[in-house]
Amino acid sequence: MFGGHSFGAASIVQFLKSTYYAGTSELSAIKEPLFTPALDSRLHAQITPRNLTVLLDMWCFPLLAESTAALYHLPLPVYADVPSAPGGSALLAVESDTFYKWTEHLHVTARVLSPEPSAPVVTPGAYERPESRVKLPEPNFFYCQNSAHLNQSDFGVLFPWLTKKVFGSEEPERALRLNMRAILQLLRVNGVPVARTWVGDLVDGCDEGKLGVQDASGDKGLDDGIQDDKAIFDRSNSGVVEAWSWIDIVGMGSESDDSGKSSQPEGVEGEREMEGEIEPQLSVEATAGTISATVSAAA
Repeated sequence: MFGGHSFGAASIVQFLKSTYYAGTSELSAIKEPLFTPALDSRLHAQITPRNLTVLLDMWCFPLLAESTAALYHLPLPVYADVPSAPGGSALLAVESDTFYKWTEHLHVTARVLSPEPSAPVVTPGAYERPESRVKLPEPNFFYCQNSAHLNQSDFGVLFPWLTKKVFGSEEPERALRLNMRAILQLLRVNGVPVARTWVGDLVDGCDEGKLGVQDASGDKGLDDGIQDDKAIFDRSNSGVVEAWSWIDIVGMGSESDDSGKSSQPEGVEGEREMEGEIEPQLSVEATAGTISATVSAAA
């Protein structure tokens, strides 16, 4: 399994594509490749369509360089044109509330997560194999409501007051809890043996409804939890899991800027406005300055 957060998630996308498609004609046009593995290396052999991929609040700007347009056009290996490719069932992407509301960036993300990133709009037909007409699953793409970019890490748990004050996030533990549930379920549905999901982590809702304090106390021994957390991948958006919603990418992509020469977005509108989210020290410094000025004025 390969996964990353923010720039790390973008790096994983470039790494997987650079490795899986190494030696193909599609990448021969790149004059300065980001990474070129030896075709007979163990690393190259390890990257297959069945590699599980986890992308947490992926920052797409690094993917949009004109020099690596060939990589952008290629789908993630899970969508490779081979019979063993599992499609979106092996792909999990989670957005914070902040990135979900960054509309143009969300449309770029949708294209990256689709079987045809070069297409301006994600269509249902993109998931169908041309010859067999077999339809691949869409990706497991969700967002956590009232969460910030830093909630995908332990920053929000370590500094909850600061995260709420500066970024307006709520319940930082919940974001980590939901991410963990989703990752465990991704492993399960792809045949990887993992432990049960602890009952205490089901407090946000499950197939049996939202658990109470006594239900989540964790005193049932080996039966303390569930082995198949279907609720975390529920796509009905009916509130089965609190603050957790599925994102349907079909029909998305049209609001990304396609003015680039290579039919890929040339940039992402709102990048400057989001600097405080992506580089949190900027927001923290600004808030610290405001607090200091307020205290000085009061004195």
